[in-house]
Parts: sequence; C-alpha cells; structure tokens
Amino acid sequence: AVTAMVMTILAVEAGAADLVARCYDGALRQPELHSHRIYRDRLGRLWLDFMSGADAYDGRYITSFADAIGGSGRYLYAMLSEPDGRIWLGHEGGMTVLGAGDRVLRQYGPADGLPEHSVTDIVRAADGTLFVLTSVGVYREQNERFTAEPLPIPAQGGLLTDLVEAGDGGAAVLLDGHVFRYRSYGRWEKATPQGPFPGESPRCLRRSPDARLTVSYPSGALLLDRQ
Repeated sequence: AVTAMVMTILAVEAGAADLVARCYDGALRQPELHSHRIYRDRLGRLWLDFMSGADAYDGRYITSFADAIGGSGRYLYAMLSEPDGRIWLGHEGGMTVLGAGDRVLRQYGPADGLPEHSVTDIVRAADGTLFVLTSVGVYREQNERFTAEPLPIPAQGGLLTDLVEAGDGGAAVLLDGHVFRYRSYGRWEKATPQGPFPGESPRCLRRSPDARLTVSYPSGALLLDRQ
C-alpha cells in the first residue's frame, strides 16, 4: 500500500545512527507513530520502523513493507542496502532480503540457523562475509546458512549491543562493555581501549565518518585507530 502523507520529522541529526522521528498526518495532530531508527537506502529512501512494520519514504510517499517482514506489529531493527540493489531487513523473528522492484527474494529464520530472536544489526565485511547481530550472538552467513561466531559470551548471556563495519574492512561488536574485532575466519580479538574515563564501561559502538570506530562512554567518546 502506498499512502501520500505530510511528514514532519523532528530531532533528526544528519549522520546519526539512532534517530528519533515523529510522524504526523496531514492535520498535524499529535504523533501517532514513532520511529527509533531511520535508515537510508541507495535509492535515497528513508526506512522507518513504525509500529505498522517497515515503511520506506521516498520524499513524497510512504510504502509499507509490513507483509515482507511478517505482518503489522513487527519492528524493523536493521537495514543493509547493497551495491547490487539488494536490501536486507532485520526484524523480529529473522531477516528478509528484497531485490529489484522491492520483490522479496528470501526470508531467513530459525530454519536457516538464526535463533528465534530479532536481528538488530547487519554488516557486510570487506571480504564479503555477512554478519548479523541478535541478542544471543553474532551469526555468519555461508551458503545461505547461518552459524554462531565463537565470541566469549557468558553462559548466562552477554549484553550484545552493536555490530558495525570496522575501518580495516572487517567488523566489530560490543559485548559486555568490551570491543571485539573480527580479524579472519572464526577469529575475533578483544580490542577494548584503556579509555580516559576511569570506572566507566563502553555503552555504544559506531563507525565514524573517517571510518574509525567510535566508542561512547557515559562521560564522553573515544576514537579507535584502524588496526
């Protein structure tokens, strides 16, 4: 379904990874829909994680992709737009791949090796490896199957919050306040810096505009080198 809509988006900071948007209808009533993340694909469309599902906004129309991710009420948690035109959507219960004309090419879930958890980040490393983040681990795609990466996740479960592309062409993840970098097949190295904030643990991991990793602390942020 395609619906013309007048939108006012507030509190959107250019380049921010986590954005807050408020969508109003043409009468500019109180906000009825809320989005916690906004993504931009290679066509320039904004993807919003409204309660109605995944929606793409092209500057004039909003197109709903609720059916593509399993129905209304499922949130869009991650999006990766690839040079070949494919769009990977991470959502509750798995992941959906769109192709030309936004046609659904494939849906991934527990039958393909993913856990029954939401996919919250999707990264393509420079060597072509696709990684996805869930609340219980990082998973690698190989031959359209997913397997868990050997990260030191505690038996009681660790706090996995961010998976990003690293400036060295690999990937990095934030696990229980420590940064782990992907180095080669099946090998991750702990790379938590000795930050200038004594007693504070990293809370957020992002990729800066100059391709370095940015680690955020309660009192500030630290840029990591590309090694």
